[in-house]
Amino acid sequence: MQYRLYRSANDYLPRIPEVAQLFSAVFRRAFPADAWGQWYLGNPYGDPYVVLGYHGDQLVGHHALVPQTLMGPGGQRVEYLLSISLMSHPRFRNLAVVMDMIDELHRLAQEGGARFILAFPNAQAAPIWEKAYGYRPLVRTELCNWRLPDSPQVGNGKMDDPSADLKSQCSWPEDSVYWNWRTQTNHARCCSVGRTLQLVYRAIDPATLMLLDVQANEERDGLERLAGFARGLGFTSVRLARCHAALLGIADADLTPHEGYVVRFFGFPIAGEIPDIRFSLLLSDVF
Repeated sequence: MQYRLYRSANDYLPRIPEVAQLFSAVFRRAFPADAWGQWYLGNPYGDPYVVLGYHGDQLVGHHALVPQTLMGPGGQRVEYLLSISLMSHPRFRNLAVVMDMIDELHRLAQEGGARFILAFPNAQAAPIWEKAYGYRPLVRTELCNWRLPDSPQVGNGKMDDPSADLKSQCSWPEDSVYWNWRTQTNHARCCSVGRTLQLVYRAIDPATLMLLDVQANEERDGLERLAGFARGLGFTSVRLARCHAALLGIADADLTPHEGYVVRFFGFPIAGEIPDIRFSLLLSDVF
């Protein structure tokens, strides 16, 4: 195995056709060219750190860190790196290749003075992050489906202390630079429902609203407001993280796990502690 490191989008650009072939071999679906362009070539927060693993002339491994930004409670910007696109060819899928690529990127991140890394690993990668490298699980939550009740009155579910620590948490930047960039491919929308509930959502099919984020300023009955909002747009179900469902007061018994999908949000400190971060699916490159 040989590893090649890329620290600029321009240097990485000629390798994308090879990366596309590897992606299709690994995931058995079409390469998401638009999303790749968004995260690697048009990222307003900086150029990617990319490692490519070659067996002879064949690309068999890929991993990257991309610069991202959070907004702190005092309005300060908190820079970090997001771990994305870890993949290895099915015929070269072994732990050594994966760990070699992680080691190379950790070294680059340390040399670049990164404060910390965030990651959303899948079920196969999560044990490596946690046990081999000491990544700390920040959130583990199922992705679930909630079928909207037929009646407009859906009950008296109370939100799970939504205002707790809200002002002390870091979150994604609520500015036009981030929003215009982040919604290039997911076409998410942000809206307020009433005066206290803010939703970030996208339509994933004609019947299903996917909730990417929710913010609440005080304890209110958010379940009915979400149901009424989704029903008014013609949706019959909502897909959301179980932790967001708890925040809105949706009972566990009313949720159906979505294909066993678990969202794992991990952090790895490099030059500083990981701050308290408000969980959002907008922080992941998957959603």
